[in-house]
Amino acid sequence: APAYASYVLHQPGISHLAQLASVIIFFQGLMNYTTAVLNGYYKTKQVSAIMLIQSLAKTTLSVGLIIIGLRIYGALIGTIISFVIPAISGTIWIFKAVQTRKFMFDAKIFKTITSFGLPVYAANILNGISRQIQLVILAGFVSAAAVGAFTATQNLATLISVVTYPISTMAGVAFSEVSAHNNKVRISSSYVSATKIATILVVPISIFIALIAKPIVTILYGAVYSKFYLLLSIFALGYLSVGLGGQTQNPLFGGLNSTKLNTYSAAISAVLLLSLSFGLAFKLSVFGVALATTISAITTAAVMHILIVRRLGVKLPKAKLVAVYLASTLSAVPLILIPQKIFHHGLIGLIELASFLGVYVVIYSTVLPLVRGVNEDELTLISHSLKGVPILGYILSALTRYSKLFIYEHKEKPS
Repeated sequence: APAYASYVLHQPGISHLAQLASVIIFFQGLMNYTTAVLNGYYKTKQVSAIMLIQSLAKTTLSVGLIIIGLRIYGALIGTIISFVIPAISGTIWIFKAVQTRKFMFDAKIFKTITSFGLPVYAANILNGISRQIQLVILAGFVSAAAVGAFTATQNLATLISVVTYPISTMAGVAFSEVSAHNNKVRISSSYVSATKIATILVVPISIFIALIAKPIVTILYGAVYSKFYLLLSIFALGYLSVGLGGQTQNPLFGGLNSTKLNTYSAAISAVLLLSLSFGLAFKLSVFGVALATTISAITTAAVMHILIVRRLGVKLPKAKLVAVYLASTLSAVPLILIPQKIFHHGLIGLIELASFLGVYVVIYSTVLPLVRGVNEDELTLISHSLKGVPILGYILSALTRYSKLFIYEHKEKPS
């Protein structure tokens, strides 16, 4: 860690932080292992819980510790704990799952599992290495403060994952069950439904964070980092690739037992990420590297979408997806009119943000059915699919019931 901080990042003063952060390596690996095993046992609720715990813990603990004055140490400790808790929880759930099972080694099954898992593992390695190299590139062009702001805002953007993880997990199991019948039509239909649900849930949150990025950064990190608020906006916009299947493609590849496509996707993303990061860093500094992250995510989703269309003949409902983006944008108009200086700092500011988010979600839940971005069957599917997810399931259940009040009387044919 000291050598890496001194000669690679050119920041010898943070070597002790790098040593502390190395604890994450073990627990992140353990968390990934536990989610993989639990997925194998079709324990989707536990997997969703693990990902939710990780996302919520990273955001709430890091933010809370920063607010009480621990600053960078608070952010780091919060991040470490956010991997420790789900890793331990996942390990406990695994022991409970295997208590009643007897295991016998089977070479054929082992070969099948390995051929399925290695491409996914390779994809994870590619993604991890490319992110680290990106930070090294960034450190060569900008100050330590800019690198810190880049990492902090990227972590904040992962709050959107609270919504995406349960969808991706459940979609993977659904694709596996459907593909077992080798029914191309049902596979295509399942993929379309999963993509629509993901788009309906992810797009409004992404737009909200992109538009309210400045007060979010100012409230959490102080006025010193407020000049970097555009980083959070850029990262949040990267999640808009969901309409192209950005959050449902990898679960589809896993469900079809075509995990090599996960590796291809990761390779495309890595090449784009690193080449664009290096090129845009010259012109746009830290904001260019953030743009590279978003562009690589959207471009990779577009390329893999073309591949899926050619392979499965999938036809995403363009009109409905456009309606979702339209509803999210229209609902955000009041946010643009809000003077961003009205927000307070600390806990009061967070409560104000939560209030504005609540109002925005209610407006969106009203506008979405009015522009025909969703029908009654799809609202029922959303509520049913995520009803077992802690907290999120209850919120979505209430919101879908509310949205049904604005559905047109005639029923649309489910796509």
